[in-house]
Amino acid sequence: MKSPACLPQEVIVEILLKLPVISLVRCTCICKSWHSLIKNAVFFSAHLKQGLSSANDSLFLLRNFYNHEEHLSLHFDNDEFTEYMNLDKPSKLKQYYSIIGSCNGLICIADSFWGCGNAFTLWNPCIRKTLTLPKPNITLKIHGGYQAFFGFGYDLHTDDYKVLRIAASTENDQSTTEVYSLLSGSWKCLPTLVLKYEILDSFSKAFVKGVFHFIASPKNAQDRMLVLGFDVGDEVLRDNLLPETFNEEIRSVLVYMESNIAIFTLDSNYQCHLWLMKKYGDLGSWIKVFIVETQEGLIPRALRFRKSGELLLSFSEGEIVLYDLEKQQTKSLGIHKKLGDWIFLHPYVESLMLLDKAHH
Repeated sequence: MKSPACLPQEVIVEILLKLPVISLVRCTCICKSWHSLIKNAVFFSAHLKQGLSSANDSLFLLRNFYNHEEHLSLHFDNDEFTEYMNLDKPSKLKQYYSIIGSCNGLICIADSFWGCGNAFTLWNPCIRKTLTLPKPNITLKIHGGYQAFFGFGYDLHTDDYKVLRIAASTENDQSTTEVYSLLSGSWKCLPTLVLKYEILDSFSKAFVKGVFHFIASPKNAQDRMLVLGFDVGDEVLRDNLLPETFNEEIRSVLVYMESNIAIFTLDSNYQCHLWLMKKYGDLGSWIKVFIVETQEGLIPRALRFRKSGELLLSFSEGEIVLYDLEKQQTKSLGIHKKLGDWIFLHPYVESLMLLDKAHH
């Protein structure tokens, strides 16, 4: 039998690609050639692509607060929502922080739960590595009061990870947008614009086809809600992605089947609807899929879709449930929460991202 060192390089690569992230980190210590191979960007991409295509490796990142205690964990995307791993947050994080989003194994974190947020960290929990980003250009001292909204995603065209920061002034109608690029390692300010919309919920957003989608409302008609988009490639704001006649309250905007968006709404009769955009970008392709009855007046919040297409719902007081769109039935996942408790749920995939970066 040949020793590993005598195997053809392509065979070694195929074997290593099948290993989990934690095993690959250990393999970097075996020899210099494996160290160079595994820490190569081409290998990163190949390993990530394999993880994204495997249904067995689908995970969810769960952050919830129960009895005033924070819990961070990874769970399998299966019927039992089985816990895969408990996570310890990076020690340098403040007590109050917000998770902006997760993309390809990276978690983007802001230093405050609400408000301005001017310190950002990229974190790969599976390899226990963090990268502190440089301070943004927009500050309270220079620009005055503002409300900030964030996004984190991947620019496929440039193979780059980007952090979006929209600072809407509290003193006038102007807003300043800046984008951090992992490739350049710096923030770039975009031209100041007069923002005609008010972003209503920065926690509910969907990143699809290189576009961040936010729930917003026109400043001159705040009883109407819409979905705004920001393209990370072109770095431009896209106007409303809903028909002009749409008049329901939007509770959540969601990623649907990886390449499309959905919205979870509430009508004037307190019935919840799920709308799907069947063809991305086509405003005429929105269809109403089903109606969810509220439970004793408690209005649910749509969290995420599973890869199977089932929907995860959270109620103001009670448990997290799985909703089957075809059977229109719910199933308990055994995750309970009390009134006032908060939850963050996001698809996650293990990756080697940041392995080639020095700790900051």
